[in-house]
Amino acid sequence: MHVAVRAILMSVIALVLQSCSVVEPTVDSKSLLTPLAVSSDAITLEVFSVPVPRGEEQVAALWKLVDEQALPAEQRQRLDRNGFRAGVLGPTIPAELAEVLKVTEKRVEEGQEFKMTLDPEATVNLRLVHAKAGKRVEVAIPETREHLHLLETTGGEVGGKTYAQAECRLGLRANYENDGRVRLEIVPEVHHGAFQSRMRGNDGMMMFTQERPKRVFDELQMTPQLGPGQMILLAARADRPASVGYHFFHDTRGDRPVTMLWVIRLARGTHDSAFFEKPADDGLSTVSNDIEE
Repeated sequence: MHVAVRAILMSVIALVLQSCSVVEPTVDSKSLLTPLAVSSDAITLEVFSVPVPRGEEQVAALWKLVDEQALPAEQRQRLDRNGFRAGVLGPTIPAELAEVLKVTEKRVEEGQEFKMTLDPEATVNLRLVHAKAGKRVEVAIPETREHLHLLETTGGEVGGKTYAQAECRLGLRANYENDGRVRLEIVPEVHHGAFQSRMRGNDGMMMFTQERPKRVFDELQMTPQLGPGQMILLAARADRPASVGYHFFHDTRGDRPVTMLWVIRLARGTHDSAFFEKPADDGLSTVSNDIEE
């Protein structure tokens, strides 16, 4: 019996050895691993930030092309009271916006797909965000303020609050619609204060995380529906100083505040060549140090 079992085992081993081959390493190959790629269900967003032109006529001409009625009336009213201006544009890129964004056919260099500047003065920035459908990501507005004094309008009442070590962020969530468009959920947030230890449950396991308190402006959520190439423009209203929108879209790091325009564009597929020749095939947006709620 033992002899028969041994013979069977030797036969199996011989067959396995015959079916195997030695893989010779290639000299030109940098890695045998498959390169990372964007998930097939990822939604790629191009996020531009740029100073608003100083000429009032140029700004007025640009906003005349924007469909502010694309957002529900109730959303527009809440945004207006809190200093936000928003609307949908595209997919055609008008000359007025192309000039502001300084978009060209410039090629994105290798390794620069995540975040790059588009002009020599480094005033126009582009960030690519690969958002998995239904999952939340964040875009941070690059400025931390020692003290942020906000005037908030909620339910018709105006109140003020101060946040220490504050950072403004936009929470993003994207979902496919049945008609082929993408529905964005954009929520302004203020992350502030010191990091705190917190216990979180995840898939049946408990873990400690380091998080900062945050003020989530759910009442200012924007829900535009975008087709390929369309974009939403976000800016502050000039007549709402100290409002939430003012602080989100004003850069105060220089000698005087600079009004900023943010453009969130839905790229076609993972990326198309409307602005650049090379598609983006990797990189993720900056994620929060706060666990998704």
